[in-house]
Amino acid sequence: MIRSRIISLSKGETVVHKLMMRIFIPLAFLLAIFTASAQAAPGVALVLGGGAARGFSHIGLIQAFEDQGIPIDLLVGTSMGSIVASLYASGYSVDNIRTVLAELSGDNLVDLQIPPKGGLLDTGKIEAFLDALLDGDTFSDLVLPFYAVITNVTTGEEWAIHEGPVSTGVLASMSIPGLFPAVAIEGEYYVDGGMKNAVPVNVAKELGADVVVGVDVKKELAEINYDSVLNILQLTMWFMIDGYVQQNTEEADVVIVPDVKFDSYMDYQKSDYFIEQGYQSGLKHGEEIKVAILAHDPQFQFVPFRQEGLSPLELEQRLTRAEEAARELRPPLGIKPNLQFDEENALPAMGLTLAGGPLGSWQIGYRYHFGLADQRHEGYIAWSKPESMALEVLARTSRHDQGLTYGLRIASPPIGRSYLGAEYYTQGSLAWKLWARSPDLLRFSNLTIGSALEVGKRRLPDETLYTSIGPRIRWFPRAEYTPLWEVVLARGYLYAGLDVESSLPAWDPGLRYTAGVGSEVRVFGLYPLDVQIGLEFGQEQPVKWRFGIIGGRF
Repeated sequence: MIRSRIISLSKGETVVHKLMMRIFIPLAFLLAIFTASAQAAPGVALVLGGGAARGFSHIGLIQAFEDQGIPIDLLVGTSMGSIVASLYASGYSVDNIRTVLAELSGDNLVDLQIPPKGGLLDTGKIEAFLDALLDGDTFSDLVLPFYAVITNVTTGEEWAIHEGPVSTGVLASMSIPGLFPAVAIEGEYYVDGGMKNAVPVNVAKELGADVVVGVDVKKELAEINYDSVLNILQLTMWFMIDGYVQQNTEEADVVIVPDVKFDSYMDYQKSDYFIEQGYQSGLKHGEEIKVAILAHDPQFQFVPFRQEGLSPLELEQRLTRAEEAARELRPPLGIKPNLQFDEENALPAMGLTLAGGPLGSWQIGYRYHFGLADQRHEGYIAWSKPESMALEVLARTSRHDQGLTYGLRIASPPIGRSYLGAEYYTQGSLAWKLWARSPDLLRFSNLTIGSALEVGKRRLPDETLYTSIGPRIRWFPRAEYTPLWEVVLARGYLYAGLDVESSLPAWDPGLRYTAGVGSEVRVFGLYPLDVQIGLEFGQEQPVKWRFGIIGGRF
């Protein structure tokens, strides 16, 4: 078409055309020289691999780049690498990202799905949180170009997504199959990019980067038990993923492997440690990266820099909006298991709760009390908000034709490290009580000291006002959590407690002791629980077993 158009020009048009070409060609040549000189600096791509909590290493690595004046012109990420890369690409500073991670509370961002729908956990709140954190940015809004690598769950094909909402691409890139549901994008479903390409160096090369630095936070087993089914399955899966990693990192100019190979994927409590290991690995490979850059531009000057990021006030406002967005998003209507522990009873009540969807902040449920002698079946309606209070109205049946027992229970959100609450019952041994609990009022490296205060009224054996106060001590043999099957983190401890109880208004104190073993548990590294089993005994009181979960509002 272009050639036929030139031939059809008239004589007059040909003269004008030649004149324009004589002017245009020199100008175009000068422009090309200027453009080439402006683009002489090599494009440096930083490729951040997946690794859950171990991916916090990427934050320290980016800081090492800034301190050494190594530029970052392109970011490619998968899984946790996508989260860190998206925040940095949107303009967050390294310190901003540290603050964001320190403020994260996984138990407020994920909901258990029963029955599971594509995954054990619902991720709607995570997406809402990320979208607000990224200020609703699309990929075209970012300060730095960023590509999130995701895997098509149907075809197994990888896709370096660079369009649409950043939060959607990041959510898909971190959606571990089985744990999180697949994410729908343009009619297809996608999961964690690490399933197919844990360190997508090839993507950066295909995008034209001159120097590519890949970061692999791969896991290794410190000890292998060949009789363990789990160990064999872990090794098999890692070999499959490592095969893709080796294939895709062959074109990398530098591959960095932070020294976190024996640390758990789920140990989010060690963020400072992971960040420091990433920083040290960045310093260790700094000269190697500089050599690769100088090979493309011998005159390149490495000038330390800092991405400015958000001011403390802006960051606080952004985090507040993100937390509110997550709170306002209710999970789908579903049934969840429920355990309710009571100081008066050794065994918990067990039941089911209907929550989410149109119920909003309300829950409806049923419990069966194993520890109550004459009141077993209980129905309840509850209302709660994490930032406000929790309130529950209940009704219990009686085995002795005494009609229904009604109750009201109220509890506060955490006030510092303490909880406040009140309970009232129309029948039964307990009439009412006010309580305050501080499970870890003072926390040291291997020791926590808490306290419990209670004032109430008992109906049995007679009408009695009472008060109870006492310390709670927990001693941890190990300062660090131990991963169990890469599903939970556990930190065991020994505990002891003393309650000084007396009737009122007279002061006639009696002592009650508790002792046993327990463990701080974090399911998937996110859900915090504190489980205890032990004995209770005291003056003129028979020894009895105690089992419970502490730290909650009820």
